[in-house]
Amino acid sequence: MVTSAAAWGLTSTGTLPSWLYTAPSLKEISLSQNQFSGHIKEFQSKSLEYLYLDNNKLSEFPQFLKGLKSLESLDLSCNKIEGKIPQWMQEVGNDSLTYLNVSHNSLTEVEHFPWKNIEVLDLSSNLISGNLPILPSTINVFLISNNSFNGEVSSLICNATNLQILDLSHNYLGGTIPQCFGNLSNSLLVLNLKKNKFYGKIPPTFAKGCQLTNFNLNGNFLEGPLTPSILNCRGLEVLDLGNNKINDTFPHWLGSLPFLQVLFLKSNHMHGSLRVNSSKSSPFFSKIQIFDLSSNYFSGPLPVRYINSFKGIINLEKIGSKLSYMGVYDSKGSDFYTYSIGIVMKGQYMELVKIFTMWMIIDLSNNQFEGGIPEVFGKLNLLKGLNLSHNNLNGGIPTSIGNLTSLEWLDLSSNRLSGTIPNGLADLQYLSSFNVSENQLHGQIPQGKQFNTFGNDSYEVNKGLCGFPVSKGCNIIEPAPPNVLETDGSKSNIDFGWKVVLIGYRCGVVFGMSVGYVVFQTGKPKWLVNLVENQQEKRRRRKSKKDRFAYGEGLHWYVSVFIIVPIPLPFIAFRAICNGSHSCSSQIQFKDSFFITEYASSYCNEIAGLQSCPKTNSWKEGTDCCSWDGVTCDHLNAHVIALDLSCSWLSGNFPPNTTLFLLPHLQKLNLAYNDFNLSKIPSDLGRFTSLFYLNLSNTGFAGEVPSQVSHLSKLVSLDLSCWADAQTIDKHALEGLVHNLTEVRHLFLDGMDMSSVNAHVFMNLSSSLRSLSLAFCDFVESWTAMQHGARSLLLSRPAAIELSSFCLVRTNGF
Repeated sequence: MVTSAAAWGLTSTGTLPSWLYTAPSLKEISLSQNQFSGHIKEFQSKSLEYLYLDNNKLSEFPQFLKGLKSLESLDLSCNKIEGKIPQWMQEVGNDSLTYLNVSHNSLTEVEHFPWKNIEVLDLSSNLISGNLPILPSTINVFLISNNSFNGEVSSLICNATNLQILDLSHNYLGGTIPQCFGNLSNSLLVLNLKKNKFYGKIPPTFAKGCQLTNFNLNGNFLEGPLTPSILNCRGLEVLDLGNNKINDTFPHWLGSLPFLQVLFLKSNHMHGSLRVNSSKSSPFFSKIQIFDLSSNYFSGPLPVRYINSFKGIINLEKIGSKLSYMGVYDSKGSDFYTYSIGIVMKGQYMELVKIFTMWMIIDLSNNQFEGGIPEVFGKLNLLKGLNLSHNNLNGGIPTSIGNLTSLEWLDLSSNRLSGTIPNGLADLQYLSSFNVSENQLHGQIPQGKQFNTFGNDSYEVNKGLCGFPVSKGCNIIEPAPPNVLETDGSKSNIDFGWKVVLIGYRCGVVFGMSVGYVVFQTGKPKWLVNLVENQQEKRRRRKSKKDRFAYGEGLHWYVSVFIIVPIPLPFIAFRAICNGSHSCSSQIQFKDSFFITEYASSYCNEIAGLQSCPKTNSWKEGTDCCSWDGVTCDHLNAHVIALDLSCSWLSGNFPPNTTLFLLPHLQKLNLAYNDFNLSKIPSDLGRFTSLFYLNLSNTGFAGEVPSQVSHLSKLVSLDLSCWADAQTIDKHALEGLVHNLTEVRHLFLDGMDMSSVNAHVFMNLSSSLRSLSLAFCDFVESWTAMQHGARSLLLSRPAAIELSSFCLVRTNGF
């Protein structure tokens, strides 16, 4: 007996097997992530309890739902459903429906919620306007974020005494916050009212036994103050009151909340000192990970006692969370509701829809703090971001900052700091953003490693700083080496530096003296004249005929021969490095196009089971790029022939004119498991005519695959796999790819939208093909036709092919 069935990668035309409609005892159907857009036939089973139609292209509520009286769970999220919920929907699971998700559609109106036992209702990311409907008393989770609800929130909402998660964020709700929310706190875990128009005071009372873990009022017009009754919420993890009008001193008593991980008070009117007067030795904010008090009016010294108590940022016992993101998790450990926050990272505001558990950030910028930067900051060795800019801090930069081995950005700009920049900061291998501009620093800027990647804007308005990259040089005087060819005080005209001479001296001195003797005995050989004298052509043009034949100039080429010849091997090596310097510069510019953030490669561990690491941290100017992580060179010419940047923490938009295109000899390119932020695959990828391996899987690329990929005729392996139809490929581009890739052995196109493609095009693939994967590709053809095509493809190849399913159908109960 079939009780459960699932199918992915199908369309609405003849794709479901007929038995699925006629199975009488079917209780669960999952048709998620397909291309259903029109009519779906009615299922004979009237005992259906779980139905998942999310991530399709439905434009209305399917009519076959009308007969489903026993339905308990219905997911229609991520479709194109417009208008309002129809009246007949109240008969669907009227007594049984507990879960309804219609988020990420285009609904415009909701009148009421007729289901008697509804527990979870998700209407987020629609176009719904009007007043907030009255909630059923049975509701546990109510999500309406990112809509256009307006008006005031009635106190009747508090009749839903079983509420655990209430998210009203990103709407136009106004008025005062109902005081009764404080009475709901015995059941409420999440209260998110972010980005609305609430004004007045924060609810003054939170009952004993408060269960709140996330309290978010960011982006309203609230004046506060926050009352100590919130200490009754002992499990509070995130408190976000940023971007309001709270006029108060710092609430020191919050430090006693034992699980508080995120405190966000940014952009208010808070003032006063953060100095702790209490003599109690108990730690403050011992679990804190994100501490943002920026853009207020705090004054006095930096809070040393707090910083010293940030045990969550001090890696004392190597304790790490097993969870990837902060949020509310179900009993199986799956994230049911993840927390979000907006924060400045590396000088740019970013809206984090999920808070990575390893983010450790302190932002005290845009205040009136004064005094020195305490050495205690150096204890926070898990800290990833520190922003103390735009204050009145003075003194030097503590050398202990060099102990922050996880630091990715450091902003100390717009203060009154003096002294030098500690050289130890150059050893912070993850530091990718550094700003000390508008201070009073002096001395030489540390050189090498990460500091070779920072521009002049990191040091502006520090008149005393010198060295790369600022224009002012450092007057470091080194004694000149003695010139062995000078006699009687006369100066030699030799142009080659002594360092170059000494490199080859040991290995070539005997051979050099021998050749030098021959030269003096036989006169100028023509090949040596061409080698040496061409290098002096400009100098000769400047001199008069008389000077040109003076004794010193006349012997110049003889002496040069004597110096060049002893160093044949090092000189060849030097030329090879010079030939690759352009490639090194191109790669540095490519690296600087991205943020280096661990979460960009989180799928590397979770899906691929690989270990991610920031490979580009070894990419330093002034070093041999052939020794960098992920880079392989042709040792003869120092050409870059392979780049493996898979799982390398790269995050950001992929530039369409990337400097990678300046590596014409590239044969292998692997960018898998990074996050390129829904960028398009550059069409200039077709320039890599020598490429035989290309892996762009799970990189966050989106849009249409450019037809120029088919120009890469030498490809042996191509992987463009993606998730959730992020990329598409049209019929003509695919035909060109199949026709031109005559050498391809491994082709992976999982997850790509091929709804406009006839799968039989793959019958024309190269006879050298060994593996082909086309899972979840949304082909239009029927299941039977796909199976027939798969068998034909297998029979037409002499070697075994690993052919992934075109769609998956799972059945239970046979």
